[in-house]
Amino acid sequence: SGKITMEEYRTIDSADGCVAWFSKLRKYMAGNKISLLVSRHAEEREGWSRIPTNTPLCPILHHNSSIVRKNHRFWTGGYLDPIWIYEKYLALSTREYPDHVATPNTRLFPGCPFCNTAAGNPCAHGSGRNGPSTGAAFVSYLQSASAVERIDTYGMTFELQEKYGYDFHIDFLAPIVRQCCTKCVFHGAQLKREELFKNVKTNVHAAHSAAVARRDSLRGKLAALRQRPKPWIQHGRR
Repeated sequence: SGKITMEEYRTIDSADGCVAWFSKLRKYMAGNKISLLVSRHAEEREGWSRIPTNTPLCPILHHNSSIVRKNHRFWTGGYLDPIWIYEKYLALSTREYPDHVATPNTRLFPGCPFCNTAAGNPCAHGSGRNGPSTGAAFVSYLQSASAVERIDTYGMTFELQEKYGYDFHIDFLAPIVRQCCTKCVFHGAQLKREELFKNVKTNVHAAHSAAVARRDSLRGKLAALRQRPKPWIQHGRR
């Protein structure tokens, strides 16, 4: 979701290893290198039309049924074994999702010292409304894979809640990925976080200012109406 520079695009496209892109493919451009598509609930998105249909898909799932409900067609690239997450708000929908594989106590980065020492059990999936982000769930899986030696991350936006007040995922509430992913190399993440929400904050401020201006204008018009002579009083009508 964060910004990727043209230099970073070139680095990604020339990478020797596996290149994974995520659900919404906001920054993916047709022709970019992609070895794997990682998708929350395996939900088909509009951007998927830009990638080769034989790209394997790694689903991030709360429940088995979600992969069927969210797909209009089966993904021809095939599905890898899912990574299971727990989402508190979906767990409340017991009629639609009667059984979930992960639990509130399922943890990102099992064995990470930060998760064991930080207050409030921040790495437990149930510690936030939407559980871990798609990126954090996948990076946590890679961190545990012995075959993976290095994870380069681009355009990933972690730790947003602490600075901007966005309460989506547990890794937005605490710096879990930075503290626990020892294999990760983060590329320009601080710059990306700042730029990602700079326009959001500007737009919110502009909208608030416009609302205040409309309110003041309406108050002025009402005050002017109250000062106008009443025609029925002028003509002696009561």
